[in-house]
Amino acid sequence: MKKRGESVLIIIFWIIAVQTAVLGQQTRPPGVDSVVVTFEQPPVTVTVQKAPLKYNKAFAMSFQMDDALSDIFNKIYPVFHGNGVTPGLTFTDGCGNPVTFKMSSGVYIFSSYNKSDILDPDDSYHDPDKLTWPQLDTLYRAHWGLENHGLFDNPDASSPEIVEYAFQRTDSYARKKISDSVAFKSFVIPNGLTVYVDYLSENRYHSAINEGQDNSWIGYRDIGVNVESDTINWLKPVKLNRLFLYSDFKKSADTLYAQSQRGVHKWFLSGMHAMPGSFLTEMTEVEQAYGAPGKDDLLVATDDEILDYLAVKQTVQVNQTLRGTKLTLTFSGHVPVDRLYYALTLNLFSGQKIDEIKVYGAGGYSFSGVGKDTALINLSWDGRVYPSVERLADSFTTLALATGSQYKALVAMDYVEQLPSGDTRIRLQDSLCSLDRSGWDTGYDPGFCNLVHLGPDTSLCPGDSLALTGPENMASYNWYRNGDPFSTQPSVTVFPDTTSDYSLIVTDKSGNRMGDTVHVTVFPVPELHLGPDTGICAGACLSFTAPEGDYRYRWSTGDTVSSTTLCPVSDTLVTLMVETQEGCHTVDSIRILRHLPPVISIPQDSTKHCFGDTVLLSVQSADTGLMYRWSTGDTTASVSLLPPHPDTTLLLSAKAVSPAGCAAFDTARIFVLPKVP
Repeated sequence: MKKRGESVLIIIFWIIAVQTAVLGQQTRPPGVDSVVVTFEQPPVTVTVQKAPLKYNKAFAMSFQMDDALSDIFNKIYPVFHGNGVTPGLTFTDGCGNPVTFKMSSGVYIFSSYNKSDILDPDDSYHDPDKLTWPQLDTLYRAHWGLENHGLFDNPDASSPEIVEYAFQRTDSYARKKISDSVAFKSFVIPNGLTVYVDYLSENRYHSAINEGQDNSWIGYRDIGVNVESDTINWLKPVKLNRLFLYSDFKKSADTLYAQSQRGVHKWFLSGMHAMPGSFLTEMTEVEQAYGAPGKDDLLVATDDEILDYLAVKQTVQVNQTLRGTKLTLTFSGHVPVDRLYYALTLNLFSGQKIDEIKVYGAGGYSFSGVGKDTALINLSWDGRVYPSVERLADSFTTLALATGSQYKALVAMDYVEQLPSGDTRIRLQDSLCSLDRSGWDTGYDPGFCNLVHLGPDTSLCPGDSLALTGPENMASYNWYRNGDPFSTQPSVTVFPDTTSDYSLIVTDKSGNRMGDTVHVTVFPVPELHLGPDTGICAGACLSFTAPEGDYRYRWSTGDTVSSTTLCPVSDTLVTLMVETQEGCHTVDSIRILRHLPPVISIPQDSTKHCFGDTVLLSVQSADTGLMYRWSTGDTTASVSLLPPHPDTTLLLSAKAVSPAGCAAFDTARIFVLPKVP
């Protein structure tokens, strides 16, 4: 028994180590090199202060709409963000740049009734009062807040493992549906189940938001949170109290502003389970009074943006060096890398006018105050580091295999499904599918445990082969090329001549069907045609031209261009290989027979004949099958003629053409004697 107990402890500690590796805390220095302020005259003293709130606003308001309600997208987002016709509700960054109002959506994902995805717009039972994933994607990319409101619409907190599942599955599923950069850092407590608070740290959450029940909730029985309270450590998870107001938003803003004038800067949080009827009207009034059109002393942002500013402000130290007219600000501190926003606003006070402000190394910045003796400087940078999908997939698969937990396995599945096709995905997928899933109340996504892996899509040259293999011990195999069946064997070797899809559908011995498809691209190659084999007469030449393109040419003659000319001196085989940029080859050849011309003679050459005698001429040759053409027009081997004049010399020629088309020529001189008196 003692040995078994030690083994259990080892496994528990090992699991904790794996989780820490995935979610562990890290820090980095601030992501700003320096700020250099140049004054017109050397100041006696300069004071630099970190602003209580981002953009040096007097007070902040944040709103959460719970239960994944679609009103935040359909009704509030167009007014806050603007819709192309209206500019939205805005304040500025204190330097003249407008910033739109934002708020957060408290999201749950699954139905407790049938485990379906509540946010899936393609589900026939989707409730239009609920958000959809595309809408959440729009909100996320507009930097509106996404907050965890429990994984299920009817939250289950019956065991530590299920509570932890609500944190981890919300993250993994949202990353799969929206972006691998999505991260939930605030937990909106559902149904007053404060047990979730105990799991904030280990899941790297920064806050729990709730209608608090006691003084442990910051801002309890107050209109907001004093952001400069010495009792709050913003680097640790905080319990934030929120109100549920359905009116008096303008009145609340008035109160917050009045308190800020007494030096108390507060952050007001308000939740809602439905959009209050006066909400948009009152928020427009708030903007007119305290936003960009009014005093511009208001910050309306997400909880994460406000919370991250306070955390960054707490950890960053501002270091001052004043030499003559130049003030150099540098920054130090250990800034956590798991925040969503990295920003710092500085207030600068001096007795001299500012001539110039330069910022070095920041991801973004804005400032005002040149020509004045005070300045506002906004700094921002990308300091976030988050675990890669590959790391999370591997780590949670390891946890699932070690524990057999369906909850760890489902989280791992989400991350594995985000991996590209390849050996790593197949290995992790097969490992998860090897788990004993009897007794699970939720299974893997349909098709996740597909045992058919034909490999990634690939490309081939014409004539190449591809071996495809199905899983062993299946009841049936059915192979298809572009939808047409062609084999029922476990493995096939194919020789695609055109781009094709090869699919395998198998049925296991339990009747389960599964399959996979591989897309095979066949690279194009030029069509070569040097022509049929031919003959050529001695001394003649032939020219060949291949298709033009971004190819490499290799002729058997040694030429490396697209065209070549050949004058063979013997029978010759001409070969051309063309190579494409993809490395594919195509070859053609032509055989050229070199024919010699026939050898002929006219034996009657230079003979004398009496005038009036008939002259007989003939072509003699050892070659056969010759065709003839005399200068007289005759086409026979022999000709006869009667010279028309005495005492003349006749010049006659003959052409002989062989069956191969090669010609030979000869001439004969005939001397006609003078006429005898």
